[in-house]
Amino acid sequence: MVERTPPPEDFRNSEAVEAWLRGQPRDVSVAIAARAALRVLPAWENAFDRPDHAREWRRPNTGEVGKQRRPAVLPNGPARTLMLAIFRAVAASIVSSRREDFGGTIGFTAAAAAAAAERSIDQEANAARFAARCAAAAAGADAAAAVNWSDHAASHLGFGPANAAALRADATAGVAAPRPLWIGATPDSASHVWRKLRERLLAADEGWEVWADWYEARLRGDPFDPALEEARVLLPEALWEQGPKAVNTEIAKRMAAHSEGDAKEAAHSAHDEFEQANNPDAIEDLDRLLAAEAIADAPADFKIDEGRSRIRMVAGKADMPTPLDPLIDLDWRGRLAGA
Repeated sequence: MVERTPPPEDFRNSEAVEAWLRGQPRDVSVAIAARAALRVLPAWENAFDRPDHAREWRRPNTGEVGKQRRPAVLPNGPARTLMLAIFRAVAASIVSSRREDFGGTIGFTAAAAAAAAERSIDQEANAARFAARCAAAAAGADAAAAVNWSDHAASHLGFGPANAAALRADATAGVAAPRPLWIGATPDSASHVWRKLRERLLAADEGWEVWADWYEARLRGDPFDPALEEARVLLPEALWEQGPKAVNTEIAKRMAAHSEGDAKEAAHSAHDEFEQANNPDAIEDLDRLLAAEAIADAPADFKIDEGRSRIRMVAGKADMPTPLDPLIDLDWRGRLAGA
């Protein structure tokens, strides 16, 4: 058995971490990415609209005082819809860490949805954007990017050192039995932001209990049923497009009817349905949209390599290309021409 190289002492040193990850087995790196994304997932709470997202201003001549809304925030309905995409991306990354053959289209779709959530906030860097980028990287099996964005999000919220220590513990443990997400107690600032997000989601009366309970189980390190987890993330795309209430209701139904045999059958059925709906011969709307935007202002004779760069740029990722590989491999330009 080959002895693993010890992880870097400082998991906030992105160059050292990236170099170490290159030498690790896929299951180890994806597991680290998934846990990195889990720790900062609650940072999406910063994307929601609320009164304290307004800042005070004073006119210099008259002394008049007013408030100006910060541009970072989203209306609460869209913010919850995008929160669902982030939950799905992180859940997909957990399943992917346990199954090497899991990923492909589902990984790309989940990563792209999380990346879309990040791009929805049009302002300077903040914790919500970093958390969404981390989720997208984890779903795309890009561990180095996931670790990097988790450090940014955690630092923004005040638990950077605790996050770095937990990441190093993950790296030391490798792929082990489920264990608590944090070393010792959850940092106060991390608990605070999760508590606020949980309260906000549950107040919407959209069945968010299925995700709140799921997240708290991950915090505690509870065991989970892989078949049921696969069934959760492989719900039909048409259902995800209906929004949180429809998705959460279906997840609750599957959980209520859960048994070992039923879960395996549900996961297998969901996987077949997903693959059939998302095979390379039927480009999904998201794929078509990205490709269309990528070539919108391109010269007629541009080369395919340039097209790939444009797709990565449109999808927001020169720094996270992995989730886009399934799209890049398609004959997308020819398909658009014939659409």
